[in-house]
Amino acid sequence: MNCHHGKKCYFVKVRIIIQQMIPFSFRNSGTTFLTVLLLLLNVLVSARENISRFSFDIYTQENGLPNNLIQCIYQDNKGWMWIGTSQGLSRFDGYGFRNFLPDAHDSSSLRGNLIRVIREDSKGNLLIGTENGGLNVFNRFTEKFSHPLEENPDNNFRDVSVNDFEEDKNGNLWLGTDINILLLHPDGKFTTVQPVFGDTRQPFEENFIRNLQFDKNGNLWLGTNNGLFVYHPDNNEVELVNLPFGGNQNREIWEIYADDDGLLGVGTYAACLFLIDPETRNIRKITLDPAVDRTETVRIISKGVYGDYWIGTRGGLYTYSKVTGVTGF
Repeated sequence: MNCHHGKKCYFVKVRIIIQQMIPFSFRNSGTTFLTVLLLLLNVLVSARENISRFSFDIYTQENGLPNNLIQCIYQDNKGWMWIGTSQGLSRFDGYGFRNFLPDAHDSSSLRGNLIRVIREDSKGNLLIGTENGGLNVFNRFTEKFSHPLEENPDNNFRDVSVNDFEEDKNGNLWLGTDINILLLHPDGKFTTVQPVFGDTRQPFEENFIRNLQFDKNGNLWLGTNNGLFVYHPDNNEVELVNLPFGGNQNREIWEIYADDDGLLGVGTYAACLFLIDPETRNIRKITLDPAVDRTETVRIISKGVYGDYWIGTRGGLYTYSKVTGVTGF
């Protein structure tokens, strides 16, 4: 079964890690909902069955989690579940939790409390991006961390927040941060990416980059706090993608999902979901439930084996099919 970013998951029972659960009536708009959604997707994308047929386990700090606010979840190629919380990283083996926390007296410990992103690179290295802690690389043998941003003497990125990262075909790692884009080369050196707008030659700077996603042509799509952009690495130019926002509407981008057929699903904070063809720039807006304002915030997108999009919002879980339209749960 396919998880977000194409990884494989092998759950028979849905395991929910949550502070307090009221079935399908989520009490707040924070990461409690995101937790439920991410783990539901592990199962739901592979089956068109009613949710009531699944059983749920609830895990909290009482069961060993470092914190009840879950920011992200990732299953690595060894089968471990990695859970990023607001107060550290946890590894779940199906039975218990092993926590990794910052320690000011241990230079090989995790840097940063709040986990923004967890993913593996093409070499199988487990990478963790944190708020104000930069990039952490986990050593599976020693169970210690190295910190490439800290250890590079040519930069001053010690306290940068790494919100997302993507690897290109040459092994370069592109980091979306709170200060723009950083590039980690295979030799371990960092450079600051300083794009310019192609029409005005003005610098693209001081942008909070929340999401990164390559399209099939090698262009890097950037989800920021001020809209959606496309970066062209070949000429170092960036362009704004004019999404149909309202005049004073919030323009934050919360998710960019690359479909197998080349389409991009873009989730926003206040304008729901857009499906974009990177080639033609055709943009289609998908409205999930006009009666529920909280469905305008799309936090995560995935796609099931039957071709339906699974969409997590502040107002609940939805699917979108090109044939049958929107279904809410």
